[in-house]
Amino acid sequence: MSGAAGYDNPAFLGEAKDSVVHIDQGSKGSRHREKLSYSWEDLNVFAPVIQGCFKKSQVAEKHILRNVTGICRPGELLAVMGASGAGKTTLLNCLNFRCDPGLKIKGKLFINGRRVTPELLTSRSAYVQQEDIFVGTITVKEQLVFQANLRMDKHLSRTERMQRVEDVMVEVNNKL
Repeated sequence: MSGAAGYDNPAFLGEAKDSVVHIDQGSKGSRHREKLSYSWEDLNVFAPVIQGCFKKSQVAEKHILRNVTGICRPGELLAVMGASGAGKTTLLNCLNFRCDPGLKIKGKLFINGRRVTPELLTSRSAYVQQEDIFVGTITVKEQLVFQANLRMDKHLSRTERMQRVEDVMVEVNNKL
């Protein structure tokens, strides 16, 4: 297995030969943000499986995800569906650089057609895992404020954070 956390493609490793896109975050107070398409190509995930027991045990690989390709476009809803154990959570975790370090992962991830790094992805998006629980007694706005304070760049002022919360609420209301 090569690379950090088992990732052996340059997009996951952040090697110098990557052509990583640096997306302009816009000027302070800017409401215009570039729309992003997130795509993946030939994503393969292998898990180690121990066969046999004691001294005769051997480690083999189980192919969990095989040549998975897809795209998430702005303004569209993408449903990842399948039977229990089909690899839905593994796919989402790999797309968000959160896979188990024991997994071997091959494939390419892109934002707007250019290789993506974990830093770029987390600076522009958030991933809520299955186990995350939202506080059911607070409003949507209170939840967004909490997440903004928790996840947004610490160099942003409170005014800038609250403006982003308002922007998200307006955008969501316009799409409902």
